[in-house]
Amino acid sequence: MEGNINTKNGQRESVFLNEHFMAAACAVVVVTGLIILYLTVRDWNLFGIFESVTKLVTAFAMFLAFKFFK
Repeated sequence: MEGNINTKNGQRESVFLNEHFMAAACAVVVVTGLIILYLTVRDWNLFGIFESVTKLVTAFAMFLAFKFFK
């Protein structure tokens, strides 16, 4: 697969490890997490609020870890 070759150093790179795809995946998780957080706060479901905040923190940490420790 010639499309997966990184032109900077000639090493193969997986399409799932691309920074733009990782940013898009994290953005989708954050948007859905914010929608779920809004709905759970409206119903005052404490476990749902905890779960949504945990999901948002995990997605943010995952993106930062990928970006800075790549």
